Amino acid sequence: MPISSKPWAVLVLPTYNERENLTTLIAAIQALPARVDIIVVDDNSPDGTGVLADALAAHASASFIRPAADDDAGRAVAVIHRPGKLGLGTAYAAGFHHALAAGADLILTMDADFSHDPQYLPAILEAARRYDLVIGSRYVPGGGVRDWGWNRKALSWTANAVAHLLLGLQARDCTAGFRCYRRAVLETVNLQAIRANGYSYLIEMLYRCQRLGFTVGEVPIIFADRKLGHSKISRNEIVKAELTVLRLAAGRLTGVAGRVRAKTYLLKLSGRTLAGALAGRRKAVPLPRMIEKIRKNVVCKAIGCRLRRSYVYIYRRQNSRHAGRRSPVVPGRLAPCAGVRARYRGHGRGG
Repeated sequence: MPISSKPWAVLVLPTYNERENLTTLIAAIQALPARVDIIVVDDNSPDGTGVLADALAAHASASFIRPAADDDAGRAVAVIHRPGKLGLGTAYAAGFHHALAAGADLILTMDADFSHDPQYLPAILEAARRYDLVIGSRYVPGGGVRDWGWNRKALSWTANAVAHLLLGLQARDCTAGFRCYRRAVLETVNLQAIRANGYSYLIEMLYRCQRLGFTVGEVPIIFADRKLGHSKISRNEIVKAELTVLRLAAGRLTGVAGRVRAKTYLLKLSGRTLAGALAGRRKAVPLPRMIEKIRKNVVCKAIGCRLRRSYVYIYRRQNSRHAGRRSPVVPGRLAPCAGVRARYRGHGRGG
């Protein structure tokens, strides 16, 4: 879906105890040539991050409203205060709703600890002209990590490998939080239905975007470990991410099984109908009802097209060659060709 030539980009920035990084980070974002307005979502940080965010918003050079097409000078900051540490996923959701209500065209997310360098924002915004979802990726050519120990590298690599294997995700970096969503993506994805919170929210969000058919692109970045403050990733978050992947994988397998059962049912139903014709019943092919069943079964569309052509063939042969006769149609043999076809030999009165 195309976006406007001058899209309004809004960055959702969740914070918890990021006072040491916030001022410098917002200044670096506002110094970019492209206008990117910011929504700080603070979870009542004990170190006063929310108070600092309010001060930065008060001194911003623009109000948080959709800018005019030719206005690239102003930079706006808005702040959402939450009563406590409610999780990264709900912080993203709160920022998404605020950005959509304000009329943003592109909604970005990134960490507030400088592990995501603002210098990559222009490249991500440019890629958003081609893709519905853009990820700042560590695992594409040109990307990488800096100042990580072997254990953290192994953990990140394993998490992505498991997500690829169990969920069929195509993006190389499934757990990255440096992203840009088009407005249509967030309007289509049911944000209320996302059960994951914390960092596993990112995996479920990517999974839902891919399932809905949105295009995903990746821009190489170098992920650097934070210099100030403390990491929010705990053992509990890792366990939650594992459970989220298993839950989504179970749902994916259930969906596949459901589609297989639907195809099997249709084939059995069509087999019974053809068996009735071969057994010589007078009304062996209930054509209108059968075609309606096939038409409603979207999963079996391709099979339905083949069967529908076959039923039309049988129905017409039965009505044209045996109209008004009491004797049934006597079958011949099934032709060994593509599709499902049947040949019949007509017989006179009395068999």
